[in-house]
Amino acid sequence: MPNIEIHGLPLEKAEALQKTIFILLSCYDFYDHAVVTIYPTWVRDHHNREQPFLRIVSSSTDDAEDIIKALGSLKMDMEFVLMRRFVPKEKEKKKKPEKG
Repeated sequence: MPNIEIHGLPLEKAEALQKTIFILLSCYDFYDHAVVTIYPTWVRDHHNREQPFLRIVSSSTDDAEDIIKALGSLKMDMEFVLMRRFVPKEKEKKKKPEKG
């Protein structure tokens, strides 16, 4: 499950960017499993200039490279974090009716 994190943008801009990100990723196989997380953070350099960026977290380097390529048109800094493993939540199993 790739996670694209948005850091350093006001909420309205981040929500608009989230929609654009999903549009840009819609043609990839991992699309149905991708998520976008918005962090309401202030990201500034030592001159107090805003420095928003995207952080891509994925357990697949292939997916990450596709994401970086797809989002390149956004002209934002991106960092890639390779996750060692993703463990999905367990789905609740239906209980078998008891005989008796």
